[in-house]
Amino acid sequence: MDAQEYQVLNYMFTFPTLNQAKAHSKYLSQVIGIKRTHAQEIVAFIHKQNTWAELVMLCKDLGGTLLSDNSHFPTLYCSQETIARFDSVISKYRKAIDDIIAVSPKVHDSLLTRISNKDYHRISGSIVGSLLDEIEGYESYRSSTAENVLFCLNFWDDSVFKAIYNRNTKCNNPTLSPEFLPQHFYAYYNFKGKSVDISCREWDLNLERPSKLKRSSNAVDERSFQESICTRKWFKPYMIGYLKMICQHFRMAGFSGNIRIHKILNYSANNHKTGIRDDYYHDEIAGLFDALIKLGGRYVREKGAGGELLDIDCLEISFFADGTNQWMIGESTI
Repeated sequence: MDAQEYQVLNYMFTFPTLNQAKAHSKYLSQVIGIKRTHAQEIVAFIHKQNTWAELVMLCKDLGGTLLSDNSHFPTLYCSQETIARFDSVISKYRKAIDDIIAVSPKVHDSLLTRISNKDYHRISGSIVGSLLDEIEGYESYRSSTAENVLFCLNFWDDSVFKAIYNRNTKCNNPTLSPEFLPQHFYAYYNFKGKSVDISCREWDLNLERPSKLKRSSNAVDERSFQESICTRKWFKPYMIGYLKMICQHFRMAGFSGNIRIHKILNYSANNHKTGIRDDYYHDEIAGLFDALIKLGGRYVREKGAGGELLDIDCLEISFFADGTNQWMIGESTI
């Protein structure tokens, strides 16, 4: 890759147009199942604005303009030239991608499916940039193969397909961090046939309220962060909606299973059960645990690597591929 091409990679991201921001809030509202106004505020927070009105004004001023290297805005969108370039590069491997989709469990939001359908607007700019960097890097050394490219696509996938694709791997613990749905879901996945056992060690938000104190490892700062995010009206519906989406994707792929949750925003299920209010406690996080229990969750002992029960409780929720679990179909709401 020459210096000119490297410059293109550095300046390929754009600030969203108003239409892109509106489409983002609509998408978030539909897939998570929250009010459009709530989705709009989340999208505003993603782009470092305090309100949707502020974001609308900024989109009118900056929409479509290129972001500089030191921009503090997220890299969700690419220029049209970059998208065309990506389409040209990935088209060489489209048959291999379609072949994998044909023989794999169906996850409609997988990165492979989005590429196959040319839904590039639903692939974050940072993923597009990383894929271009890696694939063109392979090609510059004449080492590009369909196998290498599929490995890259699996590595950068931000859907549950990443866990399903690696279901025969001994240590299957991808982090799901979809940038259009700013979540952080770190878990271990243990597959047995059409059953999956999921142990979620960390469930978090990749989101900050711009006007409030930023996050850090300091517990006092963490409480300030919680006050700014957890008190928003959309907090519980948004978190539950994302968990439902994960379960639905597994169900639609033909899997039944359990999700055991250890921590939500650093507050542990074990402490919630025993009533301990540590530095990470917040009424709204406790309320989220309570809401999950009302929706069918239950406290169970965590299992060790050998299947033995450990001296720690977590919150477990079951889902079934046959759709018999009412909560997963969406009849129950907060």
